[in-house]
Formats: sequence, C-alpha cells, structure tokens
Amino acid sequence: MKNDMKNHIENPTECQLKRQNFLPHTTAVSKFLVCLRKFFKSSAIAENLKYCVLVMLLIATSSAYGQSSLPETAIENQLKPEEIKEKIRDIRLPGDQMKTLAFDMRMTLPLPLDLICFLRYEAPENYSLKVFDAADKTPIMIIAQNIAMINDPMAEQINLVASCGVTFELLPSNDQYNANFAFTTPSEGKISNRVELDFKTLFSRVVKDLKLEKKSDGQIVFSGASEQKSTCQAMINFQSDFILKTLSMSVAENPVPVLRFTRIELDKPVLASSFEFPMKALEASDLKFSISHPQGMIDTMLVVTTVIKAVFARTAIRSPQAREQIEAMLKTSLDWKSMEEKDAARSEKLRKIFQYSE
Repeated sequence: MKNDMKNHIENPTECQLKRQNFLPHTTAVSKFLVCLRKFFKSSAIAENLKYCVLVMLLIATSSAYGQSSLPETAIENQLKPEEIKEKIRDIRLPGDQMKTLAFDMRMTLPLPLDLICFLRYEAPENYSLKVFDAADKTPIMIIAQNIAMINDPMAEQINLVASCGVTFELLPSNDQYNANFAFTTPSEGKISNRVELDFKTLFSRVVKDLKLEKKSDGQIVFSGASEQKSTCQAMINFQSDFILKTLSMSVAENPVPVLRFTRIELDKPVLASSFEFPMKALEASDLKFSISHPQGMIDTMLVVTTVIKAVFARTAIRSPQAREQIEAMLKTSLDWKSMEEKDAARSEKLRKIFQYSE
C-alpha cells in the first residue's frame, strides 16, 4: 500500500492533476481565509482567535507601518538612511536571475506560538519549505519534491499531500505588512511555486528614531520605528550584491520580535538534501500516513484546516491555558492527555525523519 502511495505522489495521473485545477493562480490559504472570516464574525472568541489564525496564515508582523519616505538627514559616519533605501532590493521568484536563495525565518506570537521556517531555492525549479515548532524542533509542515507532510497531533495519521508547490510572500496590504506561507495546488496541470519579498516598501515605512551603527567587520546595523512605534532592525553589508542579511520586526509595546529573518543569502551553495523528501525513511518507520489529492476548494480547505489544527494543537499541548479557546473554536472537547502522549511518541520519530538543520 505504501508503495502505491509513493507511486501516486511521484507519478500523479493526468486525471488526478486535472481534478486539482479548481484553484487557478492562488494558494489554498487565500481562499480559506474567506471562510475563516465568516466563522470568526459570529464567534464569541473572535477577537483573540481571529488574530491568531490570521497571523499564523497571513502573519501580520507589524500591523501599522507608516508610509512616509525616509529623511535625507545624515545619521552617522556620513551614511544616510536614504542610501540604505536605495540599495535594498526585493526578491521575486520566478523572475529574478539568481542561482540559489536561502532564508530562515522565525515567527513568535503571544498565544504562545513560535515557528521556524526554512525556504530554499535552486535554479531553475527546486523549492522547499520546512516549518518546525521552535520549542522542540518537531516538523509541522514540510514541502519538498512537490510533496507536503502535515503533522497534526489531533489526527490518527500523518497527512501527505501530493502535487504541491511552495508559496511565500512578504507584502504590504494597506497599513499592514503581511507574511503568507503555504502550499499551492496545481493549475492547468502544472505545479507552481512563488516567492515574493517586498523589502523596499517595508524600509520606506520606517520613519522614526533612525540609527545607523557601523560594525568593525564592515556590516551596518540599521534600526528605526514606524509612526505607530513598531520597530525594525536589519544587518546590512555593503560589500555584498544583496546587502540585506538579517531583518527583525517588532510591534509596539512588545520587545520580542514577531518576525525575524535570521539568514538571507543569494547565490550561495545550498545543500542538495534541502530539496529531498525522505519518503523511504517514512515508509521504513512504523508511522501511519495517508495520501490526499485535493479535488477542488472543499478538499483543499480541509487540508488547510489540518495545518491550522496542527499548529494550535502543539501550542495547547505545551500551554494548557490555550486549550479552552481551541476547544471552543473546534466546538468539541479533546482528550489532551491522550493527544500529548501520542504527540510525544510521534514527534520523536518525525524529528529523526525530517531533521531540523539550519
């Protein structure tokens, strides 16, 4: 049976691909947000959980960045903030001419929620996205070789999704700046991948308390705040073609950054193992898994729900104070003790199969 599943993943039929064409040029998350908004509109826990869900999927890293331009005033060592702005570049794939891309992102929210994401790209079409629970480095979602693995502690089996692409966006939306990462479903029989990081607009919205600090190694620390006191700090290296090396953003009155790009590298060697899905290791384990081929919006929504449940469940296992809210959202009572035991046994095995590696 597992071999049959493997064949279905690696060699999906034309019919299977065509059945997945109900969501052309969009991600599963984007469509699902409409349903989430309708649900939370009438929910008693709307304000809290709506924030948590939307931030998990559309991570509102700095909810009200101002939109003024940077001042021309020199700050330190004859450097001007405007020079930083002019040299900052966006990243767009496909499109940009680069051999490789690697970035590591950490997202921390007060639920508490703490995730680490690794995105890797190698021209022309190799992509991978790996999302781990920062607390114990357990994989939550892995996308590689066009296969997605979703680890939901509420589910009896690991969920594999066939014919998946990768999408990751960091884009402005009115007065917000959102990060969106997810898997994509095929359009017209073709698996698509997309990465878009709009750094230039982000830097243009940092307008207050601007500082430039030059380090002995030649790198520069750029820092500042928005009109609403959200803060930004970045490591800049003018000796590099792509000068932005790290980026950290915090919201007002919360010193812990909600979003941190701890590594941004272009055209540097990327390990081939970054793009491998360990199917043989998963098959050799005693972990049960199922394979799904989303057939339109409803099926895709159900899979996306699994990702949401996976993130919330692992949070609640460690944080009992969040359990009541999650049960209210799901409208059911859960056996947390049993789930915790199952998650502990499964997670240890998953950490060996899908190894965390920076």
